[in-house]
Amino acid sequence: MAHPRRPLGPPFKQPLARAGLIIELAKATGLSENKTALVLRELEDIVVQSLIPDSAGEFILPGLLRITIETVPAKPPGETTNPFTSEARLRGATPEKMRIKIRAATKLRNALRRVRTHQTHTP
Repeated sequence: MAHPRRPLGPPFKQPLARAGLIIELAKATGLSENKTALVLRELEDIVVQSLIPDSAGEFILPGLLRITIETVPAKPPGETTNPFTSEARLRGATPEKMRIKIRAATKLRNALRRVRTHQTHTP
C-alpha cells in the first residue's frame, strides 16, 4: 500500500549538501540516517552503471529527471575563417568528448509551475 504524500514544507534557503539531503530523507521516510545514506550510495552506483560505456547510456529518475550521455566525435585539425577579420587560420585537433545532458521531467516542471503560480497569486 502506498503511503500518502505529505504536504511540502518550507522551501530550502540553501542548496542541500549530501549530509543535509540524508537528514531530510531520513526524517521524511522514518529510516535511520545510515540506511538512508546506503540508499543514496546505491542510487549513485545505479546512475553510474547506467551511464558507463557499453550500458544504456541513459538514467531516468521517474517523475524527476533524465540523464543522457552523448559522445561528441573528435575533430581533425583544419583551416577555419576568423569571422571578424575573414582571415584563414589553423585550428588544432580536438579529442572525442562526452556531453552529459540532464533534463527535468514533465511532472517536475508542472509541479514547479503549480507552486510558482500559487505563490504569486496568494495575497
